[in-house]
Amino acid sequence: MSNQAENAVYRVDRFTVPEAALAVFLARVEQTNRLLALQPGHRLQRVLTRAGNPHQVVTVIEWADAAALTAAKRVVEQHYAETGFDAAAFMQQLGIHADMGVFHDVPAVAAHAV
Repeated sequence: MSNQAENAVYRVDRFTVPEAALAVFLARVEQTNRLLALQPGHRLQRVLTRAGNPHQVVTVIEWADAAALTAAKRVVEQHYAETGFDAAAFMQQLGIHADMGVFHDVPAVAAHAV
């Protein structure tokens, strides 16, 4: 595996979203993802859904390394502060639950990926 791939980090966020909140939530995800896509070190971005009530929404963003992820997080926090957006209040008001984390490749498994 290349050193570049070994340094990659993945921000994976899973949300449980009530049907009534799905459209407004996805609009916010799209807005945030547009900003993230402009940041240095951004490599890949996916938004996945599983229908139901509530819906499951998973966002996956690959970053070149932890420093790129940290820098992008600062940009988003600054943008939210400038626009008066409170992500925690937004999710609480809409009844959205989140499980968020940073993940890394498992080298032995990634080396055999197709």
